[in-house]
Amino acid sequence: MKTFHPQALRLPLFCIFLLLLFSLSALAQQDPTLKDSLQRKDVKKDKTVDLEEVQITTRRPPFVMRKDTMEFDAASIKMMPQSMVQDLLKRLPGVRIDASGNITVNGKKVSKIQVDGRDFFGSGTDAATKNLPASIVDKVQVTKYKNKDREFSQLVRPPEDEVVINLTLKADQNKGLLGDVQAGYGSKERYLGTGMIHAFQGKTRMGVYGAAGNGSPEMSSGMAVMISGPGSGGISESRNLMANFNEELSSKLTIDGNYGYDQQHNTVDRLTDRFNFLDNGGLSYIEQQKSISDNKGHRMMANIAYTPDTLSNWRIMPSFSYSPFKNEENRFATSSDANGLVLNTADSRNRTDGNRWSMQQYFMYNRKSKDGKTSMKLNWMLNLQNGTGTQFNHSDNHFFSPGAADSSNIIDQVNYTKDRGVGNTVGLELSRNLGAGFLIGLQYNLNQQSNSSRKSAFRNAGGGLGYVIPDSLFSNDSRNTNIMHQPLLQLAYRRKQLEIALNGGMSIIHQRNRLLLRDTVIRVDQRQFSPNLNVNYNFHDRGSLSFGYNISPSAPSPDQLAPVADPSNPLLVVIGNPSLKTSLTHSLQASYNHFVPKKGISTYLNGSLSFDKNRIVTDATYDTLGRQIQSFRNVDGSRRMQLDAGIQSSHRLAGLTIQPGLSLSASNNRDVGFINSQRNETLQQQYGLSLSCSIDYKEYLTLSPSASLNFNNTGYSLNELNDLSYHSSNYRMSMKLQPVRRLELNASYYYQYNSQIPEDFQRSSQLLNASIGYRFLKKEQLNFRVAVNDLLNNNVSSTTTIMSSYRENVQSNALKRYVLFVLQYKFNALGAGV
Repeated sequence: MKTFHPQALRLPLFCIFLLLLFSLSALAQQDPTLKDSLQRKDVKKDKTVDLEEVQITTRRPPFVMRKDTMEFDAASIKMMPQSMVQDLLKRLPGVRIDASGNITVNGKKVSKIQVDGRDFFGSGTDAATKNLPASIVDKVQVTKYKNKDREFSQLVRPPEDEVVINLTLKADQNKGLLGDVQAGYGSKERYLGTGMIHAFQGKTRMGVYGAAGNGSPEMSSGMAVMISGPGSGGISESRNLMANFNEELSSKLTIDGNYGYDQQHNTVDRLTDRFNFLDNGGLSYIEQQKSISDNKGHRMMANIAYTPDTLSNWRIMPSFSYSPFKNEENRFATSSDANGLVLNTADSRNRTDGNRWSMQQYFMYNRKSKDGKTSMKLNWMLNLQNGTGTQFNHSDNHFFSPGAADSSNIIDQVNYTKDRGVGNTVGLELSRNLGAGFLIGLQYNLNQQSNSSRKSAFRNAGGGLGYVIPDSLFSNDSRNTNIMHQPLLQLAYRRKQLEIALNGGMSIIHQRNRLLLRDTVIRVDQRQFSPNLNVNYNFHDRGSLSFGYNISPSAPSPDQLAPVADPSNPLLVVIGNPSLKTSLTHSLQASYNHFVPKKGISTYLNGSLSFDKNRIVTDATYDTLGRQIQSFRNVDGSRRMQLDAGIQSSHRLAGLTIQPGLSLSASNNRDVGFINSQRNETLQQQYGLSLSCSIDYKEYLTLSPSASLNFNNTGYSLNELNDLSYHSSNYRMSMKLQPVRRLELNASYYYQYNSQIPEDFQRSSQLLNASIGYRFLKKEQLNFRVAVNDLLNNNVSSTTTIMSSYRENVQSNALKRYVLFVLQYKFNALGAGV
């Protein structure tokens, strides 16, 4: 394995420095006024000038606040030709897009992006950000995640953790066709192909998107066909197909629908270094794993909304998914004690194939009284799930005992699994405006979940007879039922900018777990008083302040309840606990946002505190041969504290736009686990600092440098365990340059380092990507580019995980250097773009 040396940074940093110098010199030649404005120091003399008649026009302000919605004027932001919505969002105050494409606004995650209030290719974000040109967008609206059904409710809701971005199109850009097709091929048999066409016809929209490839998403424009950036493991090849339909049949009836197909082939070569904590030291577990997986998925969804009048609303949302899968895995694992003495080895091969399907039906009805003071909401959701699978396990295991005879065994078996689930959720809500700002509301929610899990294991009889010997030790047949009643009463006050709500309710939980093979029934009954408090305050067009407290339940999963061993890893045996209770989480959240539109300053501060009752945690024990037996139990005492703050500003000068940003984070968490029946509390403190900046000069240049530092301190209550302290850092620089018309240069550099990763792993990695492209034809619709992924041939995937019972470092293979030649054609026949 390679060890990082600071000298390794010289080449990429020197390349970026040369690119920056070339960019500035090219810009000075492209626009001499930049050079003049920087060099000219003389004072202009007063002159008398006769002015001709001048017509003055006003523009919308670049940023306004409308109740709980931030609205940006897209036309006020100068963009490069061929810029996409993703490039536009990066220029907005408070917006952050990380290397994986995740979007946050003032620290809150963006859950979906809509176009004119309607979903665009489902509920994700990639479709709109990477396929729609920025030039067709009129306004960008950021609002709390909510749907139109809430307009019928009088209840005060808790603060939202997610937001939605809505793109409103220009008036002359909502009719016509928009399309993009590209194909590329390169070294190491890397390829990509994407195609998208979308038809806009006022209130009707239809679109189809397809993609295939086995390279990095940075090499394509449009939705990523792969995940293979810094820090992601494995080499993937994927194919995607999506279809979207939006129709407003009348002012009362709208229909949205989409279909998606995904196919992914992934090859992973992974090395795992895990240290399992013991009450008297620890065990080292080293595993080398190679796996090949093939996963497919079909998804269909529809959203039918009917609003017969201003007082009522109906909504029906059916969905269906089907996912076949196949996986082959080989692993060799070794466990050693603290002195390096080998305790056991396992050489195993597993093959799994099967399928899963689910069907969901959601129904909602809302009604208001004629005076608008009384509201009713009724909803019902049916969820059906089914999964079947076949798993072949073969492992050759050896155990070494000092002073005693060694032993070994061979596991050769097949498991047939079948899981089914039926869930029903029914909700009724009544609310009334009492006048003078006072509100009252009643809610009742019923959640019923029934799961059946059957696992039949058979051993190989040998002699060509096959797998015919039943193995009751690894077989299971269980039925789990969970019923939860939640009645709630809300008293609230709403006046202008202020909302206050006090909620009181009960969570009544009944669990029944039937173990058919053991003729055993386990019953668990719980009752929990569930108070909630919500406070929201809006500072007109300057920001908002919110506070909330709530209690949320979480039922154990079927795997956590199943009392049988999973034989896929003989050295790490997982057995469920059918006596687990539902865990309850008490949460406090506070959020503050402040905006200064004229100065382009955006600040936020988010904090949260949560603690658990009956939290489901790991219970790990070890036998004399070093095998880990892992189960689960309920425990109290865990908590999590999180604080995030950030500020971003925007400055403009002589065609130059600079948007610096700073964000800080801190967390203090206490987790509880059990090691050989001894309680181990883990206290983890994390601190983070992120700096970013977006530098744009007219439509010629965009520079986006960023850096983040994170510090971690972890302590353990067991005296025999040593505390841990480590840090990690990430640096990124991306550049987009158009020195002359039609020519575009792109470069991006990533650097990451983690001091906790062992020295024989690769603690640091660098990734330098670059491309050069030229646009042809009158409207520059044809683009040819040459792209190079990982110029330094240094990409690697490394992760660190620290838990109450172990710490683990994982290193996986990643996509390395290759060259790709891409030809792309775009057409825009929207409105004036014809």
